[in-house]
Amino acid sequence: SDTGPILHEAEIDRVKCLNCVDAIAISTQVRAELRQHAVHEIVFESLDGRIQVERVTLSEVAAQRGRLQGYSLHTADLSVAALAERLKPDVVLTDDLQLRKALEVHGHKVVGSVGVMVRAFTCGIINKAELQMAIDELLDGSSLYTSRAFREHVHQMLDSIG
Repeated sequence: SDTGPILHEAEIDRVKCLNCVDAIAISTQVRAELRQHAVHEIVFESLDGRIQVERVTLSEVAAQRGRLQGYSLHTADLSVAALAERLKPDVVLTDDLQLRKALEVHGHKVVGSVGVMVRAFTCGIINKAELQMAIDELLDGSSLYTSRAFREHVHQMLDSIG
């Protein structure tokens, strides 16, 4: 996971939604960003052993920088790409559009904060009313930046969920 989905879920007190995945691997660089945002402790407590920190070296970051030259990515983003290449996970969590595009081009399935919440709903962690409330909190009460078109798309998707 990148910092975004974990941070955004923590900002709206919905870290439990991340329990819809069996395990989450983050890089030391992502852990540092979570500490900067003062959500590290609550995230690790809430996920109760489901989160593991992987060391990503500067040479791995540099290799990703060369591999993903056409994308505007920061060090933590590049560390996520390095982990994705190393671990080959079923899904990579990120809300960063540039990182999403870079990962998808290299064959990774990517899910953002909204997708995490929908998955939490399908796994029975939250009900439909909680899903709708959580999405509204995410779009209006977190640091997640979204366009008006994306917001409309999300609300249309919610209307179609049974």
